Amino acid sequence: MADIHIYPYELAMRMCSADTRTILDYGCGSGSFLAWIAHKREFLKVCGIEVNPELMAAAKASGVPAHFVRIEPGQEVPLEDNSFDYVTILDVLEHTGDEGFVLGEIYRLLRPSGVLVITVPHKGLTAWADRSNLKFNFPRLHRTLYKFLKNCSAEEYSKRFLDTSTSLIGNITRSESPFHKHYTKGEICRILGEEWRVEAIHYYGVLLPLLEISALVLERLIPRYRQAIARIIERILHLDYSLRAGPLSYHILIKATSLKTSPRRGS
Repeated sequence: MADIHIYPYELAMRMCSADTRTILDYGCGSGSFLAWIAHKREFLKVCGIEVNPELMAAAKASGVPAHFVRIEPGQEVPLEDNSFDYVTILDVLEHTGDEGFVLGEIYRLLRPSGVLVITVPHKGLTAWADRSNLKFNFPRLHRTLYKFLKNCSAEEYSKRFLDTSTSLIGNITRSESPFHKHYTKGEICRILGEEWRVEAIHYYGVLLPLLEISALVLERLIPRYRQAIARIIERILHLDYSLRAGPLSYHILIKATSLKTSPRRGS
């Protein structure tokens, strides 16, 4: 699959001021963004937080010069208040069960006037095609497609998506509303509330969900052309991300500044 993350990574880096010294990626996955940005810039402290144990293990094994911390969904981050100048949460908020709690933790960890960059799926033109919600809307279709595309067994599928003993459904936190959520600009601003000042909003991409499904199917059907398919998808993505589709877009990025004026909340 083509690397779909470079464009939002570049957007996030533009929001990172030259005097930023400490950075946290909340929901760092395997550490790819931290590896990318640490290669571009020098920081005094780089940290990643992740709930998925497999991704956390991959991040720690990646060689990225960062401190990685694994937490459970809904757990407070075991780091000191006011530790970071800059926090990213890239395509992660929609996977959480309680956005307010997560943003509260980020607020606690940021220094006064620290910067938060959020990217989330937007309620745009192609939100209906989000493959992550197939498992809820069309469970039989999802099971058939996933087993075909990932070449996994029924047991593996059951463990990943049907095992109720885990805190995750695939990569989404188990909650009352476990859908892969999409947001409007207004909804994100309301979730942020009065503790943040929104500084910038950027919409990007329209075709991403359709391209993801197309790439997965083509790579499975004609694996010998995997690299060629990836190159073609990357070129289309580059063009797609250059579109100025505004609220029709599939993704939205929001930069917000903490309005904390003292080292500790309420002090």
